[in-house]
Amino acid sequence: MARPSPQTERLVEIIEMLSEVGGSGRSLAEISTHLGVNKATIYPMLRELLNVGWLVRDPRTKLFRLGPRLVEVGRAAEESFELVDIVRPHALSLAQVLDATCMLVSEGPQGIVVVDVATGSARARQRGSNGSAIGLKAGDTISFKPPFASVVAAWGAEDLRQNWLSHAPPEDRHELEECLAIIRERGFAVEEFRPSPAPLGEIVHAAIGTAHGSQRARMLQQGISPAGQIQLLGELDNEVEYHPVSINAPIFDADERVAHILLVTDLELPVTGARVAEVGLEVVNTAQRIAADANRGRSD
Repeated sequence: MARPSPQTERLVEIIEMLSEVGGSGRSLAEISTHLGVNKATIYPMLRELLNVGWLVRDPRTKLFRLGPRLVEVGRAAEESFELVDIVRPHALSLAQVLDATCMLVSEGPQGIVVVDVATGSARARQRGSNGSAIGLKAGDTISFKPPFASVVAAWGAEDLRQNWLSHAPPEDRHELEECLAIIRERGFAVEEFRPSPAPLGEIVHAAIGTAHGSQRARMLQQGISPAGQIQLLGELDNEVEYHPVSINAPIFDADERVAHILLVTDLELPVTGARVAEVGLEVVNTAQRIAADANRGRSD
């Protein structure tokens, strides 16, 4: 395991902390308290961030905010995910139709990474902030293990599928393999969390709180809900009510490999199995349109 770099972790936390508060900024004392580091230790780092334009400091209030240099950095980061421009209008349209939140998720070295988030309505945002959703944001990484990223395992090579299954208890692997077969047949996956004693988003918030940067990443990758509470659903009963925290489908590349995942969350819950199937079909159709647009763009 790589050795942690406290100074690097503090740098990331400063940037993420200030990105969440936007234009209101934070004082030296607030940043120091948040990081649990004295002012004398943190100030040289802040001063260097000011020098390179990553931060600015209001001369009157003395509050630190994100600086103009990060605008260009953000543009460059977005350009490195060329699919985002293709996905975003489709994802926003789907989120509005479903009154939900739609995410673009990709594979990363540590698991699956949230690349972009589109929210369909004020009600969906309210549901998310009140803890009814997964509680993820752009940049968050979830480990590649059941029940997450099942569509990658479902359409992946045998060694990848076995790697995914190896993270589950031996007694659960046969049932998970059956779920993967069902997912391939219907085209989408469903992850459920029954809100007892609390919704998943509330558990995420209680576990992570205001954590940023490396601390947040470690918490997410270690898992923030009690084992077994998030279930991968196989066959759906049209009459039964479910509490899906994720309905997701693969976005295939030109070689029919899973390149990305289109994920819907923040639905009004509970929903019947029939409605889950309807939403799943919407997600699949949208993912296919995205793939067609992306592959057309590469051929032009």
